[in-house]
Amino acid sequence: MISVAIDSRKADQRIAFVTIGIPHAMDGASVVLYYHYLKAVVDAGYRVQVVVVGGKGGLSAESLAALRNSLEAADRVEVVTVTSAPAIALPSRLGIEMDLTGKEELADKLSIFKPDVVVAMDLPAAILIGKTPAYRTVAWIGDLRFESEWYHFLYNIRERWASLRHLPYALLQRRAWKKIYRTILSGCEEIIVASKSSEKALAKIGIRARFAPYPWPNSQQVDVDYLRQPPQKPTFLFYGHLFGLGSRSSLHFLFSRLYPELQKIWGKGGFDIIVGGREAPPNWAMTIIRERPEFRYIGFIENLTEMLGRVHAAIAPLDVPVGNRSRILTAQAKRALVIAHDNAACGNPYLVDMETCLLAGNAKEFARRMRLAVEDPLVVEGIVARAEASYLETYDPPQAVLHMLAALDGCLSKVAGPHT
Repeated sequence: MISVAIDSRKADQRIAFVTIGIPHAMDGASVVLYYHYLKAVVDAGYRVQVVVVGGKGGLSAESLAALRNSLEAADRVEVVTVTSAPAIALPSRLGIEMDLTGKEELADKLSIFKPDVVVAMDLPAAILIGKTPAYRTVAWIGDLRFESEWYHFLYNIRERWASLRHLPYALLQRRAWKKIYRTILSGCEEIIVASKSSEKALAKIGIRARFAPYPWPNSQQVDVDYLRQPPQKPTFLFYGHLFGLGSRSSLHFLFSRLYPELQKIWGKGGFDIIVGGREAPPNWAMTIIRERPEFRYIGFIENLTEMLGRVHAAIAPLDVPVGNRSRILTAQAKRALVIAHDNAACGNPYLVDMETCLLAGNAKEFARRMRLAVEDPLVVEGIVARAEASYLETYDPPQAVLHMLAALDGCLSKVAGPHT
């Protein structure tokens, strides 16, 4: 376990925390882990400036007030905004156009606060801080755009062959994104990546980064008397945002490769796959769901804990070797069995076959793992227990935030004395 000393000197050390969008304890994706990192920094005793940059939905005064109240340290925390930065990087015919509107406003806010260390939550925040930051900077980096955009392009081709004509443009975009990451991140003191595979990808462009589990809370805590009670009929849940890269790759794998293998085992109509998510699946996927009796789309899942208890497993058949999927962490935290593609472990090294989940490298093996989930409940219960323990030791916020605190402690040790 990482240990970070907490002492009175932290009240004299200043941390600026820059985010795109308003951090929130439970609602959202990236802004959720932003919140838990931020709360840990505040609770550690530092003097903190939270700089919230306007996202797509703007900045709600009510949400900003709720953030201030939730941090519970008004004497040591100030929340300021940068509202003039609607977009940071936009695709163009020649690569990527940088929209640095808001850069000067951010610089002004930081110069007034005079932080000892700045924390940039993901690449857009780091871009606004600049390639030669005036302060020691720790950057947290999520999915790499030069990877995710490239895989999206490959799926564009799969869904519509005419997209192949955009290959030169896609290659140019990928090269441009790599240049941006290399230029911006080279000025950071330390870089923490959310996906294990990102360490190697960034190393190839000359950037040293280290993977750390990110804080992901378990909403709707599981009661101590919670029991998994799946039905007799083989039943599985696929859930997520249903429009991102992970969902897109999973749906393709599920429909074109896995579905025929499942029919070989249980026959037509012999199994159920429930599809749930806040957003509707793309039209091509919804058409397939309606045509096949084994699939049922239920929309947003109000009580995910209850739903996971009524299926044999949550499936994550994403076959792209990038990213670290929060839906897997959520299922493990709620004591549900996870069956995932081997590629899911590229981003999350704590996914270990027959230990914390079931993994498979192809559709036939994936179907066999789903059959095991139905036919061997004793094995399942052992995996579920170990998966929950793994989550609590790694991604549960009280543990995961320690990596960020250690990074800040390392940066501050290089600062010559407290700020004056």
